[in-house]
Amino acid sequence: MKKNLFNLNSIKKTILSVTFSIALVINGFSQPTLQSSDLQTGLSLDVYSLGNVNTSNLSTSGANVTWNLGSAVTATLIATVDFMDMASTGYASQYPAANFAMKFTVGATTTYNFWNLTSSVWEEVAINVGSSGLQTFIDYRTDLIFPYTFNLTNTDTYQKNGQSATTVTHTYDSYGTVNTNTTSITNLIRDIGTDNGTGTTQAIWWNTSPVYPVLQADNSGVTLYQLTSSTGVHQVKQELSFHVYPNPANNELHIINEKPMNKIEIYNVIGQLQLTTTQSLIDIANLPSGVYIIKAYIEDRIETTKIIKQ
Repeated sequence: MKKNLFNLNSIKKTILSVTFSIALVINGFSQPTLQSSDLQTGLSLDVYSLGNVNTSNLSTSGANVTWNLGSAVTATLIATVDFMDMASTGYASQYPAANFAMKFTVGATTTYNFWNLTSSVWEEVAINVGSSGLQTFIDYRTDLIFPYTFNLTNTDTYQKNGQSATTVTHTYDSYGTVNTNTTSITNLIRDIGTDNGTGTTQAIWWNTSPVYPVLQADNSGVTLYQLTSSTGVHQVKQELSFHVYPNPANNELHIINEKPMNKIEIYNVIGQLQLTTTQSLIDIANLPSGVYIIKAYIEDRIETTKIIKQ
């Protein structure tokens, strides 16, 4: 199955044709960074399929890029998306590892995607919930890491239920402005995601504060997300049931856990497993200096955090 962040490939693009006139005003700054605290619930977006896009201009990468979509862009409204707390979905007890939800409404049909959001990573727990296309992850699939800075690349190993383990790689390769025939959308970062499990590559342009997708391009076309409401926006509770110290660390890590742990895994930022242990005292003296992701397998969930090895 092709990976699409919001799984909209099956949506009929005849719901409502509209003239493309999106007006977004965002304060300007250079070399933007995505932060976990800026990915918040309470946002609502309209989703448009774009036509007559000059896709040749979307391939440009680097700093302070201007992507011009062309002078004749049209849009078709195909769905709405709501960023939600798990408690509001009716599925919280079924997916206790998830603390962040998106509801997708297409006509009379509603489905959900669920994520685990921590200070260091945003990863998929289940997608297409409420439909026959339900997929769950026994090793979650990373969509974003935090802080997400220019030129950072991360490779993550993930596994869907009933399938083999595979990898997805994300690279923050560009930032800049998207121009349409009616507006300029500034201070966007572009993430290039290559999923070896689905054999697809997808580009997503993200707004930074709050974090939400603005533009999405892949082999199925170009999609635009327009923020329509930010009522009740708040940060997601990201409490961990374990703590790691010291951080930064030199030779040893100490794990303090409130719940029984099955194992601890340590990955580097390109997704390579460095060590696996069941011990609360971890020897990291042989690890090179750098940033590492700690995955703790706790009961029926996976919790993650980030540490720095000096």
